[in-house]
Amino acid sequence: AMLRRAARLCAARGWVSGRWRVDPSGRIARTSRSGSRPLHARAGDDSRPGVYGLRGLHAPEDFARLASAATATSESIARDLRAGVRKGVDVIDDLDDISDAVCSVVDVAELCRNTHQDPRWVRAAENAYVELQAYVHALNADRGLYLALKTTHEKHLNAVEESRRRANGFRSRAEAEASNATNGTGTQGVPTRKSDLLSAEAARVALTLRRDFERGGIHLDENKRHILERASGDVIRHGMAFQRNLVDPKKLGSLDVEKSELRGLPPNFAARLFKSGASSYAAGETPGLKNGNVRVPLDQRTLGACMRWVESSVTREKVYKAAYGGPEANRETLSNLIRARSEVARVLGFDSHASYATAPLMAKTPEAVRLTLNAARDATNARLVRELEHMAKFFPSGKETGGKKEAQKPVRSWDRAFLAGRARDAASSSSSSSSSSSASNYFSMRGVVLGVSRLAERVFGVTLTLTSMLPGEAWCDDARKVSVTDTATGEPLGVVYLDVAPRPGKFPHAAHFVVRCSRSVSKKNTNVGPRGDGGDGAERTLPSVALVCNFGSPGGSFDSTHLTHSEVETFMHELGHAMHSVLSRTEYQHLSGTRCAADLVEVPSHVFEYFAWDPDAVKLLSAHRVTGDPMPNELLRNLKTHKDLFAATDLRQQLVFASVDLETHAMGNDDGEIKITHESIRDIASQLSEEGFFPNGGGSEEKNAELDCAWELRFGHVVGYASTYYSYVYARLIAASIWEKHFANGALEPGAGRRLTECLFKFGGAVAPETLVRDLLGPTSLVDVAGGIAPDNAAALRELENGERVFF
Repeated sequence: AMLRRAARLCAARGWVSGRWRVDPSGRIARTSRSGSRPLHARAGDDSRPGVYGLRGLHAPEDFARLASAATATSESIARDLRAGVRKGVDVIDDLDDISDAVCSVVDVAELCRNTHQDPRWVRAAENAYVELQAYVHALNADRGLYLALKTTHEKHLNAVEESRRRANGFRSRAEAEASNATNGTGTQGVPTRKSDLLSAEAARVALTLRRDFERGGIHLDENKRHILERASGDVIRHGMAFQRNLVDPKKLGSLDVEKSELRGLPPNFAARLFKSGASSYAAGETPGLKNGNVRVPLDQRTLGACMRWVESSVTREKVYKAAYGGPEANRETLSNLIRARSEVARVLGFDSHASYATAPLMAKTPEAVRLTLNAARDATNARLVRELEHMAKFFPSGKETGGKKEAQKPVRSWDRAFLAGRARDAASSSSSSSSSSSASNYFSMRGVVLGVSRLAERVFGVTLTLTSMLPGEAWCDDARKVSVTDTATGEPLGVVYLDVAPRPGKFPHAAHFVVRCSRSVSKKNTNVGPRGDGGDGAERTLPSVALVCNFGSPGGSFDSTHLTHSEVETFMHELGHAMHSVLSRTEYQHLSGTRCAADLVEVPSHVFEYFAWDPDAVKLLSAHRVTGDPMPNELLRNLKTHKDLFAATDLRQQLVFASVDLETHAMGNDDGEIKITHESIRDIASQLSEEGFFPNGGGSEEKNAELDCAWELRFGHVVGYASTYYSYVYARLIAASIWEKHFANGALEPGAGRRLTECLFKFGGAVAPETLVRDLLGPTSLVDVAGGIAPDNAAALRELENGERVFF
C-alpha cells in the first residue's frame, strides 16, 4: 500500500523518497577517520544534507525531530483530503506527498538501524522507526483518506467507461484518451489535472492504493475489521516467534557424537567445534571426552558445515534428522502462522492466502504458479536423475572412511551437499586451471566497481563514478558513494552508496536498501514545507540506494577486500536492483524503481547475475592483483563447471521451496473452519519433497528414511514471502529469456541494455508487469493459463540443456 509499504524491510521491496537532492559534482575531501574528528556535524541544521544524504540528519537526536516534522507535514496535507477540498489528480498527488514525507525519514531510519556503527544512532533510528510505523498504521486505517481516494478512483473509472461509450467500444483506451484531448480534457492524450480522467500512471497509483487500503480491511464493517486486525496481529506475532526460534541455541538444540564421526570437517572449523562443544555441557554433566564425544550445536552454520564436509553418511543422517526434527516450538508456531494468514484471506473474501497473495501480482492465481512450478519440475526430471547418479559415484571409499566402502545407495537430503562438493572438487582437480579459490586474486572491490562503470557505460549508456562523500554524509569510515550520470549528456541520474565490509552489529546479508526514490516535481505543488525541496529548478528528485554487503573477512575495508567469484555474482545481483531504482523515470515515487510487483522485482537482479559469467564482461570486472591481467577464460569455464554441474538439483530445491510455500498457504477454509495443522503442513512438505528429489517415485526405503525430518520448521523465508517465494522461479525464467534475446550474442554491444532500460527499468511499477515483459520479450513470452499468467520456460531449459552437453 501507499503507506503500508513503509513497514516493509529493505532489499528490493524497501522504498523511500526523501526529496533531498545531493549535488553529484561536489568533490569534497572525504571525512576523516574516527578519532580525528566526528563524522557528523551539529544537530538541527536543515540547510545541508546529513547522514545518508538526508537533509537535517546530523546527530542521533535529529531523528526524533525529523520524524515529528514528517508527521506534521503529512497531517497538513491529510487535513484537506479528509475535508474533501482536494479533487481529481490532486488527491493522488497529495497521497504520494504524504507517503514521500513519511518515507523520507522512516526508510533512512531502517537503513541506519541496520548499518550505523554507533549504538546511539541505532537506538535513535529504531525509536523513530517505531514512532513512524505507529503513524503509518493510523494512516492506513484513515477512512477520510480512503474515501477521498475511492471517490477519485471511481470518478476516473466512470470517465473511462464514458470515453469507451463515446468511442462505441471500437477504440482502445489510448484512443479514447486521445479523443478527450479535443474535448477540453487534456492535450496530446493527457487529461488536464482537474479532469476526472487520470493519466495512466496516476490511475495505476489510484488502483494500487485503493486495492491495498482494502486489503487492509478499511472497507469492512466493524466486526470484520476487528477479526482482521486480530488475525493480522497474530501473523506478526507468530512470524516473529518463528524467526526467534531459528536463532535461539536452546530451541535449535544439539547432538552428542563421537569425534571420529566428524571426520572430514576442515581443521579450523573442527577445532572451534570441539572446543565449544566440550564447553557446552552443563555443570555436573560428563562430556565423555575420554571416549571422544563432543556436543554439536544444531545452528544453521554448523549444520551446513556438517552436511558439506562430514564423510560418514550415517553421521550426516543423524545430524540432519536431529536438526530438522525441530525447533519443536516451530511446529505449533508455523501452523498458527499459516492459520492466521488463512483467516486474513477469508475475512477479505479469498478462498486461501495463496489466492490473496497472488491476485495483485503478475501470476494472478495460485493455479498459474502451480502449473509453472510443475512444468519446470517435469522438464528437469531426466537431468535430475543423471545428476543424482553422478553424485552417487562420490560416496567415500573404504580407505577414506576407515572401513569398507559405502554401498551404492540413493542420494538423500543429507548426502546432496557432501556429494556435490566432492564432485565439484574432482572437476576442479581435473582441470589445468586453478581452483575457484584463486578467483579472488582477480576481483578487488575497487576494481570491480571500476569495471562495472565501464560495463554500464558501454551497455546502458550510464557512467558510475566513485565520488567523495559530502561532510557528514557517511555513517561509517568505509562507506563509499558512486554517482550515476548519463554518459552522453552528463545529466545526474542518482547515487549508489556502497557498504561492503562486515563489522559487528551490521545487517549480516547482502541487500539493496532504497534511500530515496525518483519522482517528478515539476507538476507538483511545492509550497508545503520540505516537500518542495527537489533542488534548484529540478524537474526530478535524484534517487539514491545503498548496497549493503558483507564481503571478505571482519576487519577488512573497501580497498583491501578481494571478492570470490560467488561474491561478484552477489554484487551484480544487488547492482541490478540498484539500476532498476536509479534508472526509473516515474512521475510518482509510489511506483518508482523496485516498487513493482513481487514477481517482477527480482528480474533485473537475475539478469545482472549473467554478467558475472559472460567472458567479455568478466574481462572488464577483473584484474589480477599482481599482473593486472583479466581473468583467463579457462578459469571462468572452470567456475562455470562448478555452477552448472548440478544445475537441475539446485533448481529443484527452489521448486520444492516455492511449491511448499504455495501449497501450505493454499489450504483454505472448510465450512468456515480453517483446518490447518502441523500434520497437514508436514504431509504437503513431505509429498512435494518426494516429488522434487525422487523423480522416479523412489522406494519405500527412500521415502521412509526422511519421514522423521521436518525441514519446513527451519524455512525462515516462510515469514517474509508468504505465498510468493515462487517469484524467484518466475524471475529466473524471465531473466533467462531476456539474456538469450538481448545479450547472449553480444553482452557488451553498445546500447545492448537500452532496451532493458526503455522497456523495464524506467517504468518501475507504473505499468502492469505482464505488459512490461511482453513489450520486452514479445507476446508469447508469457502464457495466459488458469486465470493467471505463467512465464515461458524454454530459454531456461535450453540453458540447462547446454550445461548438460558439457558435463554428461
